[in-house]
Amino acid sequence: MNRLHFETIDSTNRYLKETYRDHEDGTILSTAVQSAGRGRLGRVWVGDGKSALFSILLKDGLSPASIAPIPLIAAVALHKTLKTYARGLRIKWPNDIMSVEGKVAGILCESVIEGDAVLAFVVGFGVNVNTVTFPDEIASSAASLFLLTGRPVAINDVIERTSAAFMAEWRLSLEGSRDYLAYVNRLSSLKGERIFFLDNGVRMDGVAGRIREDGSLEVQTKTGLRSLHSGEVTISGGMKLPSE
Repeated sequence: MNRLHFETIDSTNRYLKETYRDHEDGTILSTAVQSAGRGRLGRVWVGDGKSALFSILLKDGLSPASIAPIPLIAAVALHKTLKTYARGLRIKWPNDIMSVEGKVAGILCESVIEGDAVLAFVVGFGVNVNTVTFPDEIASSAASLFLLTGRPVAINDVIERTSAAFMAEWRLSLEGSRDYLAYVNRLSSLKGERIFFLDNGVRMDGVAGRIREDGSLEVQTKTGLRSLHSGEVTISGGMKLPSE
């Protein structure tokens, strides 16, 4: 895999989306600091030099069907890597790695599509590695590997190990493996929990079920079974994650 690194960039995802023609499949772009890094739902993720911030470019084997499970595949690869550093981590649908203390990592997937053709797909990772303090607005809901373990972690190791794990999982999925689906459901922090979510601006609740192959989340509501394909969900009464 080709590896690029910028000390500072506005967004690793944006750069690879705009320059995908210039780079080979599997290219990894990392940075120490992002000036305009983004999470889901327009949130900002600006690196403090103590986080693993990187994106992986995919160009081969892409189709509308093959890209649907990529966020799940990315979550599996990231979880498999991070659990070697800290215990008790869970996957929170659709794209977060959580501990009891809060969010440790997030994933943002973006595509370049023309007509029915998927020209490129970018998987962005943000991992709180050695961060000690967080901005006030997220201090109560964020955690880092250092805060969880009391030990510093080599950021480059997190990037290299996650990237290798992701590419391996991705290739297995192209060969027909669906092992990632069992993994995310086994490690899902939402399964069986009563959750709140928004549907066309209306706040609703239900009990979270399994995650489907297309990446959607089953929710049993008073009016029947629903499938959530995107959005923010909150666990009623706060998140409680069992130890692994």
